Amino acid sequence: MLVLGGVGIGLSSLDALLQTLPPNTLPVLLEEMIHAGHAHGHSHSHGPAVGADPMALWVAGASIGVKEWLFRASIPPSPQI
Repeated sequence: MLVLGGVGIGLSSLDALLQTLPPNTLPVLLEEMIHAGHAHGHSHSHGPAVGADPMALWVAGASIGVKEWLFRASIPPSPQI
């Protein structure tokens, strides 16, 4: 069931992604994938690399902090000897 659920989510995501792309993008992507393994003699740039959103980094850090706090708060105290 997990595999089928994952495949369903993947297909749904792919469908949503393809609907947001320009109409001619899929054939271009497929052609790029076919030729990706072949070396070609020119160099080119794909533009500047996009970094992570600072807000996403703060949210991820806060999430890790809260989970760590919950983990430590849920450990029962060790018995005193």
